[in-house]
Amino acid sequence: MAFGWALRSLPVSRWRTGSGRVHRARWQRHRLSFARSFRCQADTPSSADGPSSSSTFSRAEPVGEGDGRGVAGRPAIADGSMRARALIRRLPGGELMVRFISGISMGVVATTWIFSGTWLFMFGLCIVITLGQLEYYNLVRAKGMRPARKASIAATILAMVTAAATPALAEAVFPVSATLICTYMLLKRQKPFASIADISTTFMGMFYAGYLPTYWVRMRALGGVEPTLFPAVIQRLPRLLWPGWLPPPDSWTFGAALTWWTWLSIVSSDVGALFIGRAFGRHKLSDVSPKKTVEGALGGFVCSAAVATLGAYLLKWPLWWLTGSFYGILVGVVGLLGDLTASLFKRDAGLKDSPAVAFGGRFRWTLPGHGGILDRTDSFVFTAPLVYYYVTIVLPALRVALMRL
Repeated sequence: MAFGWALRSLPVSRWRTGSGRVHRARWQRHRLSFARSFRCQADTPSSADGPSSSSTFSRAEPVGEGDGRGVAGRPAIADGSMRARALIRRLPGGELMVRFISGISMGVVATTWIFSGTWLFMFGLCIVITLGQLEYYNLVRAKGMRPARKASIAATILAMVTAAATPALAEAVFPVSATLICTYMLLKRQKPFASIADISTTFMGMFYAGYLPTYWVRMRALGGVEPTLFPAVIQRLPRLLWPGWLPPPDSWTFGAALTWWTWLSIVSSDVGALFIGRAFGRHKLSDVSPKKTVEGALGGFVCSAAVATLGAYLLKWPLWWLTGSFYGILVGVVGLLGDLTASLFKRDAGLKDSPAVAFGGRFRWTLPGHGGILDRTDSFVFTAPLVYYYVTIVLPALRVALMRL
């Protein structure tokens, strides 16, 4: 796509107007010389982390909506993303400043989003998850597989709505939808027929980018307002700032406070790992993501444990110093595993970034300084079910055990 847009931007009228072989020969020589220079620039490695530019541009970008046509010979990374990176490098502070500004903006949006009510939270999460699934299936289709994207996204939205309405029935959506999608892929008459890789990648997309995030909706739907140490003005603030023409939200609930504090712990783990790794990192953590270090990972665990312990104290958890620190370490470790899993997906597909691509490549979504949706939310995926069951099973059991002592 980058090469095509560059050719379109050339002064075509200068070379193609008039008649005769001279003009056509000049035009062909101009195109060939431009193509050679473009390929020479693409052969230079872009960074130490991830594949070189040549391997990135050699990949093909899938088109269509599961029509079985495979992939078309278009570069996977758009020219706009390259221009955006060049612009970021020229800004004061470079990429770190852009990440800081966009991170603060996302924090404000996420806080408003969490305290807007269960249904609005679910609606916003559906948008994020849809973009995340498009990114995942873009990686899969870059490998030549043909997953059932539309059916998978529809099943994910149904699971989100079910988790918000009746969380007890949310577990039934995934197996029933998977069975129906598998039956459809096996019985469709379109050739080539679905392969094992097509079916398994479809289910992986439903599970990884669809089913697991529904646990955030279930956690947000936890009702009741338990006694906390938060000041009353903070608890009333979301309702005071809410527009009067909208229905009043269930702003301050146990689920909302818990979701917000858990997300803050995940973000603190990522930020702590970034800065501590840059300052003290010496030992590489994994070949999947060479820039990550053991020192950075340990620093992230400490930061998430500190934030989670403070949250456990304010939320009045039993043995808050123990349950909160363990909760934070759990969030940090599982979030790191999710980050490495997303890096493994991108490395296997040969793509450094994974922008969401839809509508035949006419729509692309990336976060300034953060990459795509998977790059920003990979730490949240595996964390969701573990923290949900930690709060709904482990903490109540601990309270009962302490009462019997």
